[in-house]
Amino acid sequence: MKNFQGIIKLNSAEQNEQMAWYCIENSEIGRFKQLLHDGMKLNAFMLTAMVFFGHRDALIKEVLQEALTFDDDVIQWMRGYFEVDELAEVLPRYQKKLPKDWPSNEDCARLKLWTTLCNRREFSLVAQNAPELLIKSTLSGYNSVWVALLKVDFAKYAPQALEKGYYSAFLAKDGWWKYLVDNDRADWLLKRGDKGGLLPEKEIAEYCYHKGLFDELFNNKYDEILLKYHNFAVYVKHHSFRKVFLSQYPEQVDWEDLWQRSDTKELQDYLLELAARNKEVPKCREFLARHYGFWKQILLFLD
Repeated sequence: MKNFQGIIKLNSAEQNEQMAWYCIENSEIGRFKQLLHDGMKLNAFMLTAMVFFGHRDALIKEVLQEALTFDDDVIQWMRGYFEVDELAEVLPRYQKKLPKDWPSNEDCARLKLWTTLCNRREFSLVAQNAPELLIKSTLSGYNSVWVALLKVDFAKYAPQALEKGYYSAFLAKDGWWKYLVDNDRADWLLKRGDKGGLLPEKEIAEYCYHKGLFDELFNNKYDEILLKYHNFAVYVKHHSFRKVFLSQYPEQVDWEDLWQRSDTKELQDYLLELAARNKEVPKCREFLARHYGFWKQILLFLD
């Protein structure tokens, strides 16, 4: 039989229906399937014609599997004529176009219509039944895919999610964030704060502190937790100019170190002002004595 690919596209839809009708009426189903294979679009009218002329359901399903292109009404026709289970071998060919409400999600999982479920964003069902397919699909770039996989088997998929950089997946369930802290991603997590109330920020900070992640806490300005435990060493280590440290714990400040690192008069004045507010602290008095002029010292200590 000759190939119709070069000429079938020249026909109108009505002309294609005429040829299909002829084939169906005369039981030329092999020729009909050839036309479909070569690009003729299948539609509901042609399928109804097959029923009208008494063709077996098995043959109709063969035609459905042969079609390369089809009108949207073909899916509605299948839905109205067949039970879902009768289409087990047919539906995989149509799963990219199946509607959101048919077949049901449960039927899709049973018939392994993973593409349909992915189109519906039903990643949890796919993760439960075909996780490796989900990982290899183009949808693996979605954070929600990794959430679904973590819910199925956290121990198995957490390392993969971490390696691929899907850190946000670990924020989907309470306690998963600890995996980020335990695997050197605390800095990323601390930058998120409470994420609009979705994360237990204080609990995370406490966890990080007891893990010894003082630098990460300092760099992300978690002063409350650091000063709660009187961790002054991290401020001295980082030569911190933070007011909360200098004003509340002046006796712990290395004032001279900060002075040497002050490269502007504004910064030097800032240090002198904070030290002056705590002039009763010996370290502040010594610092002021070194850097205040004679008359200013007299005025300060007479005040």
